[in-house]
Amino acid sequence: MAAVAVGSAQPLAASGQTVQYTTIHVARSDGVVYTTEEINNASSAMPVAGPLDDSDAKVRNFKVSLGRLLRFNLGRPDDRNEYMVELPEGYNFFVRNYEKKTAAGSASGPSSRKDIHVFGHPKSIRLSYRTPKEFGPHLLWLLSDSQDRKDCSCLICNPAPPKKAKAPVPPKPLPVGAGDKAVPPLAASQSPIPVPAKTAQAAQAAAPAAGATESTHQMQSTTKPAPTGTTGVMITGNTEVFRSGELVWYVSGSAWRLGVVWSVDTSHVNKVHHKCIIAPINHACFRAASVEKQFSGMRPFLSFSVPAVSIPDLVPKTYNDVDWPSLVEAYRADPSKNPEVVGLEASKMAANMINASFSLFNKRQSIGPDRSIYGGVFLGAEQIRVGDALRIQKSVRPEEPGVEVMFVNTIFNTTEAGANGTSLDHVSFVGSVYILESTANGQAPPPRPAAEQPHSQIFVDEVAVRDSITAGLGRRWYWRLVQKDAVRKEADIFGRYYLTDKLMGILDPQGYRDRVAQGVVSDGQAHLNKRMQASDARYFGRRANRQATLGACVGVQLKLGEGIVEEPAS
Repeated sequence: MAAVAVGSAQPLAASGQTVQYTTIHVARSDGVVYTTEEINNASSAMPVAGPLDDSDAKVRNFKVSLGRLLRFNLGRPDDRNEYMVELPEGYNFFVRNYEKKTAAGSASGPSSRKDIHVFGHPKSIRLSYRTPKEFGPHLLWLLSDSQDRKDCSCLICNPAPPKKAKAPVPPKPLPVGAGDKAVPPLAASQSPIPVPAKTAQAAQAAAPAAGATESTHQMQSTTKPAPTGTTGVMITGNTEVFRSGELVWYVSGSAWRLGVVWSVDTSHVNKVHHKCIIAPINHACFRAASVEKQFSGMRPFLSFSVPAVSIPDLVPKTYNDVDWPSLVEAYRADPSKNPEVVGLEASKMAANMINASFSLFNKRQSIGPDRSIYGGVFLGAEQIRVGDALRIQKSVRPEEPGVEVMFVNTIFNTTEAGANGTSLDHVSFVGSVYILESTANGQAPPPRPAAEQPHSQIFVDEVAVRDSITAGLGRRWYWRLVQKDAVRKEADIFGRYYLTDKLMGILDPQGYRDRVAQGVVSDGQAHLNKRMQASDARYFGRRANRQATLGACVGVQLKLGEGIVEEPAS
């Protein structure tokens, strides 16, 4: 789950009573927007009207039924809240009128029936869901980690009884180095990167963990931002550490390297074998071979610091200022120099450039000529989406201990005029801000209104994990609301908030298990740096898309997977 925005009170059709519904937004979607004209052109014999909104009672009832379906399948047994589910992005309600002709000589006139249909499935414009019961299985599949439609039991994805999906057969890669596997079409290995400098707290996590039991992140799309002034839930079904398109560290032998996640595979039943294909970053002229790595041999980018550039002539330059092919040839022509050093320096400078850039995806709507709302952003190294939790700069009560965490329900970009006819883009985040607190001596957390409690899966899971660790000590955890509808600028964002057990299961699995056995909670966020925390870091700003951000530091075309729609480069 994930996000904020309580639905307004809706009157019950039967009794006229008022019930407060929590609106659920589903972050992942495979939906395709079909217009009324397109649907009717494809099926002229059965025309539709719409799309419909919440002013239609049947639409509201449909959404409430979906909410009850999700509560039944995914909720806690003691949950008595009422929910309304907004359709995933790309799906819309339409109405189809059916008229029944009467028999000749009948005294009664013709009768009609109005049925609600949900269109948007990518398989065909002619196919629709007619009831919550039909759409429910597809909704549950969207909330799962599966990317295989064979796992979906809806009647459109699988008209026949669903077949059990077979785990994909891993490719037979070519060996590159110890523990690495080459993946075509890239051809040459990258020179090793030294173990990067880290904060004092993070130093203990330097060695690669051979037995980490961590699962990876499935690609998911984002949802429409929740309306301002409302509360609700954003369901993402995704609290994993690694996502496609992200900049990460990976181990090769005794050295750490930098690369971009090209794909994520969580098909194996054992989480130990979840893995990524990573494209090393340096310059395309190096033709660096992609590698296949298990999560135990990877780290989030912000868990380490990028070492300083060691070639003096490169220090004042940015990555794009350097003619890398010419520099490589110059080093090859000089017997006293090692050309592999150039690849190492290129990877450092490319990482700094990527970390100081951002690009937006899944545009939702424009608000005037200078502001637009988006479903997600590649902010530096990380992929951030509506419904995520972010570590942020403390501004409300900086004297209090603890990390402020924002639950993001809106991402928007503002454009302003710059010098010489240029424009400047600024990305901002809107959401509720929380701090983790705990009680002692077995005391229950203080009562809080439902609207002040985060319903996002990562918030719920974080409390559950901590409660399970400290239960024997009588310590209970809860999120305290610090600020609602807060707005934070790019400079206020430190990075993604990672679920403690998943992050520590990668950074320090054995140490984490030992502390859990002692009833000690590890603060996983203390092992992470802040984005662009160096005072002399150069800022590059907005790029058209992730591929434009990466530029020449990789030699293949980036594929982000289903659910992410970027803007083309101008």
